[in-house]
Amino acid sequence: MDNKEERQLISEIQNQIQRARRATVRNTAVVSQQRDVLERLIGLVQSPYSSLKSIAANNIKFFIKDFPELEDDAINAVYDLCEDQDPRVRKDGYRAITYVSREQKKWVKRNADVLVQLLQSDEPEEVEVVEQQLTEHLDLDPVATLGVLCDQIAPPEEPMDEEDQAIRDRLRSLVLGFMKGRAKRGIVERHASQHGSQAEVVLVNGLLKAISKLPPSDIDIIVKDILLSLPSYGPASSRGDELLEAILVEAKASYKIELPSDGQRSDFRQTRLYLNLAAYIVLEKPSASPANLLRFYCPSLVSRIVLQKWTEDFQVFVISNIAGALQKSTPKNLATTGEDTSLFIQTIDVCAPLFSCLVDLKRERRPWQACKTLLQACIRRKDELKWSVPTLLSSILQKLQTQASEEKGVHEDDKSLVQEVQNLIRSLLQPVSSPKLSPVPASASTNNVAKGMANSFKPNGIIQIKRKREDRPDRPITLPPRPPITAQAPQTQADTPGSAVFRMDRQRSAQQASMNSPRSRNHTAPMPTSSSRGTPTAEPEPLSKRKKGAGNVNNEGVPVPSLLSRLTAQPPPADVQVRSAFPSTSSIPAKRRAESESTTLKRADMKSIGVVDIAPPGGYSIKGAARANGEASTPPREQASSLLDRMNRDGHDGDLGGRARKRRIKT
Repeated sequence: MDNKEERQLISEIQNQIQRARRATVRNTAVVSQQRDVLERLIGLVQSPYSSLKSIAANNIKFFIKDFPELEDDAINAVYDLCEDQDPRVRKDGYRAITYVSREQKKWVKRNADVLVQLLQSDEPEEVEVVEQQLTEHLDLDPVATLGVLCDQIAPPEEPMDEEDQAIRDRLRSLVLGFMKGRAKRGIVERHASQHGSQAEVVLVNGLLKAISKLPPSDIDIIVKDILLSLPSYGPASSRGDELLEAILVEAKASYKIELPSDGQRSDFRQTRLYLNLAAYIVLEKPSASPANLLRFYCPSLVSRIVLQKWTEDFQVFVISNIAGALQKSTPKNLATTGEDTSLFIQTIDVCAPLFSCLVDLKRERRPWQACKTLLQACIRRKDELKWSVPTLLSSILQKLQTQASEEKGVHEDDKSLVQEVQNLIRSLLQPVSSPKLSPVPASASTNNVAKGMANSFKPNGIIQIKRKREDRPDRPITLPPRPPITAQAPQTQADTPGSAVFRMDRQRSAQQASMNSPRSRNHTAPMPTSSSRGTPTAEPEPLSKRKKGAGNVNNEGVPVPSLLSRLTAQPPPADVQVRSAFPSTSSIPAKRRAESESTTLKRADMKSIGVVDIAPPGGYSIKGAARANGEASTPPREQASSLLDRMNRDGHDGDLGGRARKRRIKT
């Protein structure tokens, strides 16, 4: 009879549902009919027949949206179905929650929270259905659903009794299992795949907030299975640095608690769990900068006194982590100043206690790979920064090298590593070679560009002076360049050509030369010299063939200096040079002398300048030095007087000119 009544009720409710759903126009009668159907479905939740409860679970979703005043009753009815004694009804209730969330998105958060609670079911089949519904809720509204999941992971702020705490701990483990299992792919690939999206921010912030309140075992799941699987935790990302910082904060707090106050050693079990996670973030899953891990260890945590409080196992663990982080954080160029270079130097500075621990470790515990990495870093600092190994570190390395050479029974894989460590120690202990200075070439010359001259030094210490062309008049093209002349001592006031002492010395030298020389009676032309003793004289030009009857005269009519005048050490006074450059006015008639006075003076000025500074193009001649038959353009031509006559010219000009006229008349 029960089966007949159940079938009758099922047929009746199904017909009523079909008529309410077929209505296309919602008039008053249709609305009233649909309302009656919804109320009857809510009532079926209390039916003794499971089939009717299932009908209610599968059809409430069609009418709940049209009657907001009945929403709460309908939702509560669905929740009641999830707690039914019949597993099949419960499964239908789980699915009904998702139906309601699809119709009304405002119920997603509340329904997701209910589904999270339902994860505590003891039936694996039911848990699978609940997880499926939670996954669909993630697709419906990932932000709301992820927020619910993170809230369930983080412990509440208010205190709880032991029973509630146990329930909460179990529920947290179920949620973590769901997130790292069935929901992981959807979270990573769809819901939190974009860095900075709303769902990604909710997930990351919620889990980071929970780290400070969770035990290391749960943090391990959050870090390795959830956060580091997100695309935003790529290599050297800002998200990775935030995560590493949160882990190191917990590690530091745990280290202070576990640090022994007496002389005993501690293995820092809980601290090591945090540091394992930090090493995983930096070394195995490079999501954070290794420099942050090095700053945690060096230099405050690593010291000789602190290392003595660690067990050998923890010492090996820390040394290996430091070596791995140092290898990944070493800058490419140590010559550039920066935070990475400064951190590298600080880490090398604390290597002495680390190597000391390696010396004290048992043979089978010694991490040779970490030792090799530290030695390579020390050698790089020595080579690139010219670093000298401290005495303390040198003595420790010598002990370590001795132990490495005495190593016996080493595994085949470690033999080459131990040998490499020995070679690195020998290379590190070698003294730093001082840089060699490159020798300066002996032929190098210094140029004075500002003055337009170059000074070259010969092996004998003589200075060669090259003058600028602007310092002297243009030389004829036929003349070869003047040879370099050694610098003379600067002239004194007595050596100045215009001084009285200078003239007296010149006269005295000329008189003595005229008395000693057999040619002193002949008339010679003055030797062209420079205006001062400090100015070098010109080198004699090559001799050219002279014309017959021309005497010692060049092509321009300038008298060629005699051998005696060239042998004289001192040049004649400037006024004598000028007067001897042109004929005496006493031998020229008064009429022509007045007409050509201005022209003669101009020519004399020009020729005196040429005689003083420019050597004759024809060169100097020894023959006929006593005669001076110049082909002067100014008629009549006067034969040059001797040196002694020119010095006494003031008293004998008239007589000298008369004799010259008589000689010309006779010829």
